[in-house]
Amino acid sequence: MMPGARGSSARVAGLLMLGLLLAQQLAGWRWPGLDRLQTGDAYMQLSGFVLLALVAHQWYFSFLRASGQVARAAAMAEPHKLAGACAPLPLYLHSQVIGHGYLAVLSVVFLAVLATGLLNLAPAGRSRAAPRGIRVLLHVALSTGLLFLLGYHVYISYLYE
Repeated sequence: MMPGARGSSARVAGLLMLGLLLAQQLAGWRWPGLDRLQTGDAYMQLSGFVLLALVAHQWYFSFLRASGQVARAAAMAEPHKLAGACAPLPLYLHSQVIGHGYLAVLSVVFLAVLATGLLNLAPAGRSRAAPRGIRVLLHVALSTGLLFLLGYHVYISYLYE
């Protein structure tokens, strides 16, 4: 496989899933079988833990980079990209709707993290170094905000059970 081929495959898959999710949101279409599953507390907790595990997996990559473990971070770069590109699927399985109030903010930030990550999958060149740096900074900043929103969501979810 050519260098970067997996990254471009992840980008195509991510853009396709993101596009389908946004089209579903705009059309207001809901899958009735999944709707029934999403009314159950056990299902919502399990699918929420899957999303939380995905976020933790993604942050592990950042931890490796920040702690200077360059070789381990490099080995995890492709799995990080692929997991990020596939993120719309567990989000959809957890909730078919964007939500209202802070849940809308949480969903939009989650999707913005995904979108900025997909932009970062483009090959980096000298002429694109500054825009890429801005995208990475935005991706990390949104990811940090996502952690706070997720923490609040978990707190609220268990507070009202």
